[in-house]
Amino acid sequence: MGRTALTIDGLSVDFEGFKAVNQVTMTIDDGELRVLLGANGAGKTTLMDLISGKTKSTSGRVFLHDTKRNLSSFRCDVRVEVAKQLLMHEDYKLDRVAEMTGFVDGSHLSRVFRLHTGRSPGRYRIESDRLAQKHSTASMPVHG
Repeated sequence: MGRTALTIDGLSVDFEGFKAVNQVTMTIDDGELRVLLGANGAGKTTLMDLISGKTKSTSGRVFLHDTKRNLSSFRCDVRVEVAKQLLMHEDYKLDRVAEMTGFVDGSHLSRVFRLHTGRSPGRYRIESDRLAQKHSTASMPVHG
């Protein structure tokens, strides 16, 4: 058995009294393939929507790689990392970076960015520029 790639623990969703998915529990290992079979309306698409975070569960949890982190958290981390790269290497305005990384607007990106990095996107860009200048100056050959 390999490393656990996905853990689904007691996942349920209730749409106004109708249980579309009811207490699904399973683990899927790295490299393992699972197939969902069922009649129309059996909850296959709803289960995928719950796993991806598209639909919010009524109860239960979904974790990646035994980390106790869900896909939404992981996806947010990736979006912040992409934003960091865009801020460091491109001259885009904050709203454009937000649009490119799936945030509502620059204000939303700023709030999430600060939570993840402890600094504002503007401060991050300034610090990155200073660090880049320091490295480019340090690597210049000295002629004498």
